[in-house]
Amino acid sequence: MCSVPAEFGQYLAVCLVYSGDVVQKEVISAVSHVKELGLASFVDWSPGFKIGINHKVPIFHPDLEINGSELSLGSVANSTAAGRYWSDINHRYDLMFDKAAFLHWFFIEGMEEQDFHQARETTAAIENEYLELKTSTPKM
Repeated sequence: MCSVPAEFGQYLAVCLVYSGDVVQKEVISAVSHVKELGLASFVDWSPGFKIGINHKVPIFHPDLEINGSELSLGSVANSTAAGRYWSDINHRYDLMFDKAAFLHWFFIEGMEEQDFHQARETTAAIENEYLELKTSTPKM
C-alpha cells in the first residue's frame, strides 16, 4: 500500500467503511457534501463511493491515543495519482539494477537475472496502465 496525494489525479474507486453508531442518512449527506464541493474528482466511468457501515463500536489497541472513540472511518482508494508512485519505484529500481546493487543476495537464493527483467516489465505495464487512465477516458 502507498500514500499518494489525491490532488494529483482522479479517483478510480473509493471505499468508505464506517464503524460505530452511524446513521446511514448522515453518511449519505456527508458523501453528497463532498461531491457537491468537488473535493473528490472521479474518472468518468467510476460510480463514485462504495460505502459500508458496521454498527458495532470499533475496538482499538489500548495504547493508541484514539482509544475510546465510538466512531471510526476507514478508507481505501485507487487513484490515477498512483502512477507517480509506480514511476518513482521503477526509476529507483533501474538505478539499483544498473549498479547490480544487492543482486548477489537474490542469486544466492536461486533467482536468475531473467526474474528481475520480468518483474521490471510487470511494473512498467502497471505504470503504463495508470498513465493511460490519466491521459484518456477508458471505454467500458
